[in-house]
Amino acid sequence: MEKELLGHLIELGLTEKEARLYVWLVERIETTGYEASIALKIPRGTAYTLLEGLVRKEIVRAGTQNKKRVYTPESFSVWKKSLQEKMNIASSMLPLLESMVSVKGHSIDVRLYKGMSGVQKAWDEVIEHFEKNRVDTCFAVSHGSQIYAAMPRYFKRWIERRVANKTEAYLIYPLEDKNAVENGSIREPLAQYKFAQGEALAFSGDVTCGGKIAAIFSFDNKQEPHAVIIESEDISKIFTQWFRTLWHVLPGKNF
Repeated sequence: MEKELLGHLIELGLTEKEARLYVWLVERIETTGYEASIALKIPRGTAYTLLEGLVRKEIVRAGTQNKKRVYTPESFSVWKKSLQEKMNIASSMLPLLESMVSVKGHSIDVRLYKGMSGVQKAWDEVIEHFEKNRVDTCFAVSHGSQIYAAMPRYFKRWIERRVANKTEAYLIYPLEDKNAVENGSIREPLAQYKFAQGEALAFSGDVTCGGKIAAIFSFDNKQEPHAVIIESEDISKIFTQWFRTLWHVLPGKNF
C-alpha cells in the first residue's frame, strides 16, 4: 500500500525523497527538521530542504512553536483546491500571452479546412512541416480517443511518420483516456503523457504545436469537423508556452 501511495505522490510532482518524508509526516502529524532527520536517517540540512520544498508545493504547513520551526501536513481539501487553482491559471494564460506578444513584422499564414478530408489535409501540413524543418519536439492538448475514433487508419500512419522523423510528443489527454493509454489501445510511441480534467480540456478536439506551426482541430458532434492551421513562429511560441505551463502544474514528471 505504501509503495502504491509513494507512486501516486511522485506522479503528482513530488520527488521520491519528498514523497517518503510526506508519508511519514502524515502518520506523525507534526515534526521539526531535526526530528525528521533522526527518524528518516538523513542529514538535518536535507530534511529542512525537503520540508521547505513541501511547503512551497503547498502540501505542508510551517509554523513556529517554542521558537522552533514546526511542520504539519496541509489539509487535503486545501491541497486539492491549490492544484485546481493552478489549473485555472494555466487555462487562462493563452489570451494574456497573446496580448503581450507582438507579431509586428512577422508573417502569419492562417488556413481553415472543413470536413474530414480537410482535417486530414491539415494533419498532412503539420507532419510535413515537422519533416521539412526537422522538428524534434511537438506538444498537444488532445482528446486522443476522439481522433483515433474519427480517423484510425490515417492517424496510425501519421504517428508512424512522426516517429520516423524522431519528433518526440508531449501529450496532455483527458483523465478518462488514461486507461486507454495504459492498456495500449491509444498509446503512441516516442511520447510522454500527462492527464487533466475540468476546464483544461473544455473543448472537443486537439491543439498541436511544434516548430513554427500551431494547429487546432475540432471534432464537435454539433458541426462538421474542421481545422485551423496557423503558421507563425510567434503564435507557435505562445501555444508552446501555454502548454509548458499547463504541463508543469499537472501531476507527473516535468521537462
